[in-house]
Amino acid sequence: MDARSVKKCASCKEDKLLSCFHIRKTGKSYSYCNTCENIKSRESYYRHREKKIAASKVWKLKARYNLTPEQYSDLLNKQNGVCAVCQEEKKLHIDHCHETGKVRGLLCPECNHGLGNFKDSIKLLENAIGYLF
Repeated sequence: MDARSVKKCASCKEDKLLSCFHIRKTGKSYSYCNTCENIKSRESYYRHREKKIAASKVWKLKARYNLTPEQYSDLLNKQNGVCAVCQEEKKLHIDHCHETGKVRGLLCPECNHGLGNFKDSIKLLENAIGYLF
């Protein structure tokens, strides 16, 4: 093996081919071989998992619905932790108008899909109520 095509991994201390190392955008290779890099990444993910999940939820609230965690909490408290339609205590989804993006409330998946199936149309819902009677 040519010495220029081999590199020592900073983690496992083994001499490995350069092809065993990821290459940075700058053209230089990482200090750890792919195997050690994957192990370190996995360990880091599990070590910081809860924090990353919480940050992701905050980001999604803001990006999708322009809500802060406090505003979501207020909405949840106003509805006493239950679905705005069926009043059952289930996992709740944020319901919003697809035209305006305005948040209407929190619904369980069944009620959220139900409104979606009726295309959020009051007329269709009135027709359904009339049909039931």
